[in-house]
Amino acid sequence: SGGPEIIQITDPEPMEYTIGAYYVDDGDFGASTVTVRISIDGAINTVSPSEWMTDGWFWELGTLEWPSGDFTIVDQITVGIP
Repeated sequence: SGGPEIIQITDPEPMEYTIGAYYVDDGDFGASTVTVRISIDGAINTVSPSEWMTDGWFWELGTLEWPSGDFTIVDQITVGIP
């Protein structure tokens, strides 16, 4: 069993952030769905569709520019850590 995993940045640096998920090991449970939610100041700004993933996959959902909050969708899956 796993999740949810929550990553919180309380004092973000002014820069571009890559938003994604890396699926390390399925623990013999098989593929799982991953959903990413981006919340800025308590409001959910972006909700991704669920994506099926398996061992060693990285899903780059997109980039977030801070402090503007501009989000650019990439939606790309690669094998291994980018």
